Amino acid sequence: MGYSSQNEQNICRNEGERNPSPEPFRYTERMIFPHVTEEHLLLGDLMPLARSLAVSCDPDHPWKDMSDMDILTSTNLYDEDPRTGERGFNLAAVLIFGRSNVIQQVAPGFLTDCLLRIDNVDRYDKRIQVSANLIESFGIITDFIAKHTDNPLRFINDQKVSPRDQISKEIVSNMIIHREFGHAFPASVVIEKDRIITANWNRSSLFSVRIDPRATIPIPKNPILARFFVNIGYADIIGAGMRNLLKHTKLLSGREPELYDGNIFQTIIPLAAADPGTKSLPMGSGTRQTEVGLQTKEIKDEKLEQLLLFCAEPRTRAEMQNFYGMAFRNNFCEYVLQPLLDTGRLKRTEPDKLKSPYQKYVSAQN
Repeated sequence: MGYSSQNEQNICRNEGERNPSPEPFRYTERMIFPHVTEEHLLLGDLMPLARSLAVSCDPDHPWKDMSDMDILTSTNLYDEDPRTGERGFNLAAVLIFGRSNVIQQVAPGFLTDCLLRIDNVDRYDKRIQVSANLIESFGIITDFIAKHTDNPLRFINDQKVSPRDQISKEIVSNMIIHREFGHAFPASVVIEKDRIITANWNRSSLFSVRIDPRATIPIPKNPILARFFVNIGYADIIGAGMRNLLKHTKLLSGREPELYDGNIFQTIIPLAAADPGTKSLPMGSGTRQTEVGLQTKEIKDEKLEQLLLFCAEPRTRAEMQNFYGMAFRNNFCEYVLQPLLDTGRLKRTEPDKLKSPYQKYVSAQN
């Protein structure tokens, strides 16, 4: 999902790296496939479910008395391209109702990789790869999270609530309906001992930044998908979902979610209270969420020692990240590169030109 944020700090701001200039925005979900017919869709199975979900949210919902084709037309799933006059089912319709083989034909990169990584942290304890239509995917992924995480109940106005279930709904709906489906990067859900991490391809005009849920204006990536999922109760109206995510994450763990907006949109949900050795800092302060004492402890890790040996010769950030084996640049900069610089174990080759594109890093003992 794209966002406009008041907190637009570049996490790798000292590297002289920039996102390429964004292309003019196009709604990939509106791409029409004129040869897709009702036979390619699971309308007989999924439309009654969608109608039932909508009516359960609103007993007077207009879908109650509408035909399948009227619903598809009114929700712009059966659409017309104003540039060409071409009419037909669009990508959004195929993603919501399509048979699996049809979805793979129109969006070959459509996949959500769900990993449980608690005991076997190098690989995984359990893995499922979800490529079903979006309605079924939503249920499969939320069930995966429910099966592998605790569900402590909390009270709001004397009413029992499940923060875990609310969080699961928000992160899965965000990841499914706000991703850029024109890219082959697979979405992922990783459950670790004390957190859930989601990632999906995004088309953002921002640098890779951490955003503040309280000071962010959401920009819908796929408004047709978003409206459909709001109608069936699988998503909240734009803006409300982020506020709910913040509220229920605090209820669950006493901490705040971390959201990073860039070419990859990433969400990190803490599942437990902060370790006594850490100190939460105000969002937007520009300071990492971990004290130097904890960073120093992490730097003793054998993997980091190997990285420092690798940096006996000057290395770029990309070379270091590839050697270390961390997928996301944001995480590498925040939890590996910057702590090594802060503790003096790593030096910049261009200390007076922090944004130099020629910046490299070398072990301090050299």
